[in-house]
Formats: sequence, C-alpha cells, structure tokens
Amino acid sequence: MTRDSGANGGGARTVPVLVPMPAERAYSYGVPEGMHVEPGSIVQVPLGPRQVGAVVWDGPGEAVDARKLRPITHVFDCPPLNEEARRFVDWVAGYTLTAPGLVARMFLRVPAAFDPEPPLPGLRFTGSAPDRLTDARKRVLELAGDMPTWTRSGLAHAAGVSLTVVDGLVAQGIFEDVLLPPRPIVAAPDPGYAPAELTPVQAEAASRVTRALVDAMRAHGYGRVSPPLAEFRETLGGDDDRSARDLLRFTDPVSQRTLALRPDITRQVGRIATSLLARAPRPLRLCYAGQIVKLRASQLRPAREMLQVGAELIGSDSVAAAREIVTVAIDALDAAGIGPVTIDFTLPDVVDLLAGGPLPVEASIDTLRDELDAKDAGALVRIGADAYLPLLRATGPFDRAIADLRAFDSTGVLTSRIDALEEIAAPIRGRVSLTLDPTERHGFAYQSWFGFQIFVPGQGDAIGRGGGYAIPVGEDREEPAVGFSLYPDPLIDDGLGSDDDAERRIFLPLAHDPALAASLRADGWQTVAALTAIEDAQRLGCGFVLGPDGPVEA
Repeated sequence: MTRDSGANGGGARTVPVLVPMPAERAYSYGVPEGMHVEPGSIVQVPLGPRQVGAVVWDGPGEAVDARKLRPITHVFDCPPLNEEARRFVDWVAGYTLTAPGLVARMFLRVPAAFDPEPPLPGLRFTGSAPDRLTDARKRVLELAGDMPTWTRSGLAHAAGVSLTVVDGLVAQGIFEDVLLPPRPIVAAPDPGYAPAELTPVQAEAASRVTRALVDAMRAHGYGRVSPPLAEFRETLGGDDDRSARDLLRFTDPVSQRTLALRPDITRQVGRIATSLLARAPRPLRLCYAGQIVKLRASQLRPAREMLQVGAELIGSDSVAAAREIVTVAIDALDAAGIGPVTIDFTLPDVVDLLAGGPLPVEASIDTLRDELDAKDAGALVRIGADAYLPLLRATGPFDRAIADLRAFDSTGVLTSRIDALEEIAAPIRGRVSLTLDPTERHGFAYQSWFGFQIFVPGQGDAIGRGGGYAIPVGEDREEPAVGFSLYPDPLIDDGLGSDDDAERRIFLPLAHDPALAASLRADGWQTVAALTAIEDAQRLGCGFVLGPDGPVEA
C-alpha cells in the first residue's frame, strides 16, 4: 500500500483526488486492483455524469461507504505532477483564497494531451505494378522502392506530385494502409545545426531568381510593394486567432508593445491595398518579394526563414481575374527557369455547396471534410455520406477528373465552378501538367472558391499556392482578391539561378589602368583588384586577367 492510500472497510484502496471544481478538499476515489497511482498521477475520474481529468493528491484516502465509493477510471501515461508543483498549487490556493481544485485546473485543461500520440495513418508499397506508368507515378514508385513505408502526404511531397497521383496508386492496390509510429513531439537535438546563411554564390542566385520572378510580374502590370519585416502584432495577426498563433513575437523595448515578424506577406499587401492604396483604381495589381519567418517549421521544410515572392490582384475574384493570376504565375516560373510544372486545382467551398444544398449529411461539415481529405471511403459510409463517394474518383489528370466531377454534379450546383475551372485552365494547357483534387484542403484555409498548388519534380512540398480570397475592410466589409505565393528557396539550394561568375570575373594586377577597369565594369565585367603582388587570379575566382591589350584567360 502506498503512503497516499487508505483502507476502506474490507481493504479497498482509496486515494485523495483533486478534481477541477470549487471544492475545498480532495475527494476520495477507489483504486481498482492492478492500477498503480501515486501523488501527482494524472487520472480520469467520474464526477456526476461526466468523466473529468484530475490529479491524485497527498495524504491518506478517507474511509467511504463502499456503496458510494467510485473508482478511478483511467491513469494517463505521463509523468506525475511533482511535489514542487503540488506545493505551488497549495500555496496559490491559500494565498488567493481559491479552491485548490480550481488552481489545479490550470494543469488539467486538456486531459487528452496527457495520452501518448496516436499512430499515424500511412502507406506501404506492396510491390505491385500499376496498369499505366506515367512520369509522376514513376517518381512515386522510385521513392517507394528505396523506402517502402510513407505517410500519404509525405510521399506525394517527396515525389513532387499531387495527392491524387498517390490516391490513384492506392486504389490500384500498389500501396496498402498501415499504421506508423507517431512523430516525436520534439526533434532530437542537433549540436551541429545552425541557421542557413547564404554564400555569395547562393545570394547571387537568390537575387537572380527573385529579379526574374518579379520582372515577369511587373511585365503584367503588377507594381512592387515592400512591407516591413516586423510590425505590431495586431496589424499582422488582426483578430484572427489562428494567424496570431503563427507569429514569432517579441516586446519592443521602446514602446513596450508586442511586435511580430511576418510569417506571410499576403496579409500585409492586403492591408496596404485597403489603407494606403484604398483610393487607387481597381483592380489593383501588386507584387512583392521578401523574407518571412515561421514560428514553427515543418519536417518537409525545416527552415523557419524563407523567401516569399508573389502577386495579388485586388478588387476582383472573377474567372477572368483567376485566369490572369494563374497565367502570371506560370509566366514568372518560366522566366526564372523553373519547371516542369504541375498545377493542381481545388475547390475549397465544394463541400459547403453540396452539404448546404443537394447533399446534406447528419455528421458535422468538419468531419465530412476530414474524411474526404483523407480519401477514406469506409469512413464516408460510416458517417452516412455515401453520396460523396464519387468525389473520391473525381481526382487526378484534369480532363478526366473534371469529366467525373461534371457527371457527379447531377443537380447542377457545381456547374459554375466546373465551367470556371475549365476557363482558368484553358490558357495554360500545353505549358504545364494539370490535375484536379476538388476536396484538397492542405494550405487552403483562407481561399474562397478556387485554389491551386504548384509542384515541380524532386521537391518535398508544393513550391507555391494561390487562389481566391477576401480581404477584411473595417468590421463589416470585405474586398475580393486573387493571388499566389512562391517559395523558391529549395530550388535555389538545388542550383537554380547559379551562374559561372568566373566567366565574367577579371583580375586587375597592380598598376592597372583605372580607366580601362571602369570601362570593363561598364560592359558588365566583375573586376577584382590586386592588393599585393602575390595574389592569384584563379584562387580569387577570376577566369580572366587584365593584360596590356585587354582580358586574357587566366
């Protein structure tokens, strides 16, 4: 018998348990046979008709009539609340004249968080071959051959394909469902880790790529704006709790107000459009390029600081506006030498249109979206959403998927959306690969009626996203907009934008002609002047040396 247990009549163990309610003392609960608890153990106990999170407290349990004694129902698999924390609860309760249970409630807000992380749904390669081998499927199978077990999204991102490609292989039995161990809550420490710092070659490459992207946008009439990297928290996050949680915040030592580093430039561009440029003619075309800082990194993109380049067309989210913004994105990618490109379209509001119209369901809309996003046919049947099963087939190559979606839309509620997607896709046919996943939600929390992702081979995540959205104006108005953002850092790391600077880099020996050196710089040469007589042109990265009669190969 542990020191915090007491006997109850025939020997049943009881322990004091502090429940999250305004009680002046701990309640006694029974400890079922085989269950181990100690002071500080986080448990679940019955309280009236509810099950609540609670904590085993110090001291012996009181004797209670066995007919009234209720047992602990669950012990969470987590470390117990240590003695210092328990004494802190007692001190706060005594100092503030608050019931101890209400103070302990601070530790028990989300009892489910005390349980181990659940396993992740995953896929395992079965070794089978698909009925047709496309380039996208070939990239997926090459990865699966090296490592047979993946998460669905991880496999798609690593292969640089849309989720519809993976789902098509699952439907053919090329992959089978498995459960994977949960990801660690905290990554293992890496003593050798340091934030990425660009070398001169990488910085030059980033500059070239950024200039190519922005120049292509400006060629379509998009004026460049440059919002600040840091702003007051309320202007970056607004009243949106989700956006505020993504901010890396700190206190301004001068004003004592909370500042934040921007995690995204789109919101800043919207603020500029509705304040400084509120009277500018619409539609208003703006573009931007700059660094952003994420509060949390992802496993696919561990860097928290990254380059974001994009364009926003403000004042319209019509089909014509959407068609223009997708075309501008493709032109910018072409100008920067990025490709081959796959555009994956989605319809963020398709579930709302169907559930609020011809296909209502008893389950919540969020549950329906989750099952469609997971492509879980069995779960759709279990929640009474059998009518949505054809949506799982309306994915994949654009022409086939759009035909399946049109066949599914027997009531015509999606006709305008389907027609719009075909109009948006028309100008870029033949320039890029097109796919459709009408229920895809990843990365589309704020898009309104259409969205798209941009994939290139060999990248672990989409390199860009875009679509239609609304910009808040005051408390009761919104302004429609369409836009896209590109994140080219992984491509730059792989060599995009690199150039052999030695071909235009010339070494200037001592006593060279300054006027001649100036003329070379005017012609686009990079000149490196000698400071001593022992310096070497090749060691300094120069492909040429300035001789008496002009450039000479080093």
